[in-house]
Amino acid sequence: MLKEVPDLSLVTVGGGDYTAEEKSLFNELTIDKKVLCIPLTNKAPIQRFFYENAELFVYPSLYEGFGIPLVEAFLCNCPTVISNESCFPEIAQDASSYFSPTNIEEMTNAIRTALQDKELQKEHIKLGQLRAKEFTWMKSAEKSKQIYESLI
Repeated sequence: MLKEVPDLSLVTVGGGDYTAEEKSLFNELTIDKKVLCIPLTNKAPIQRFFYENAELFVYPSLYEGFGIPLVEAFLCNCPTVISNESCFPEIAQDASSYFSPTNIEEMTNAIRTALQDKELQKEHIKLGQLRAKEFTWMKSAEKSKQIYESLI
């Protein structure tokens, strides 16, 4: 897809640099100039910049305990395309497009559709804002308190 869309780049934020094998693959595919790794740790203003300026947030995880980056993307009005595994469908509900993280064709189609369909992006942004309101620290504290009180 990077070859199909001239002004599209892939930026990964967080984690380490690409492996030698990954860099070799990027060279082989002639997309090495369109792929950028930004190794960050929790630097919120910088992370916010990437969410707010991304065309799309893609999260191909096989397992997550919760998926805070997904809620962060919602809060920054960034449309999302995410794995249909783990807790993601429960968190995002209708605010995202989904794909199987082990199916490259399905992932590619979901990303392509989300990039091209501006109305879908707007709908996901709107629904993402609503979903993000369900995951505030205050609501988390209230639910924790309710659980503790029910155990007493």
